[in-house]
Amino acid sequence: MKIFTVKTVTCCLSLILIISCMPVYMNVPPEIKVEGVYEHKHLPISFPDSISEFKRIRITEYSDDETNVSVGYNLRTDSKNIAFTIYLTADSLLKLYSGDTLKQVVIENKASIEYFFERVEVISDEESKFKDVYPGRKIIFRLKDPQQSYMSNSELHVFKVDDWIIKYRISYPEIQKLLVQQDIADIIGEIESYYTML
Repeated sequence: MKIFTVKTVTCCLSLILIISCMPVYMNVPPEIKVEGVYEHKHLPISFPDSISEFKRIRITEYSDDETNVSVGYNLRTDSKNIAFTIYLTADSLLKLYSGDTLKQVVIENKASIEYFFERVEVISDEESKFKDVYPGRKIIFRLKDPQQSYMSNSELHVFKVDDWIIKYRISYPEIQKLLVQQDIADIIGEIESYYTML
């Protein structure tokens, strides 16, 4: 018969206690549960449960005070498959970067896409603006998702809006590129109209 020492039992109990106290979102960031319109806690921007044909699927909180949040929308039909996610991040969370925060966010996101996807090609890289005022960049990638048999396009729009970084990630099968452009323009126009600072 195996005899457990006091030290062994104490270590095991300590380990169990530590694990039980770990936040659940160490693996999966928590979801913000909202019925109807989600009003951001810090920015004058709101997100209804549907925009045009897009349905809101999840609001994710990466911080404890809504200074780092994403809102995901999907459009799924027989002919269209678009994933649209908007990220709102306080610039203060990115101060670990030196120099131009916006440029560093673009570099980091490009590196992330190249790490997770195969055969990544930059189709376009140009200046863009949020509400025709706030500076930003728009980059379109052509890539192969290891989980899919087809090529996809992934658009990255990044803007510096006052003390915040606003980012769109938009993905769709490349074969649907021409078909989905109006839908993308519609949801971007709607979201930017919900920003009431101007």
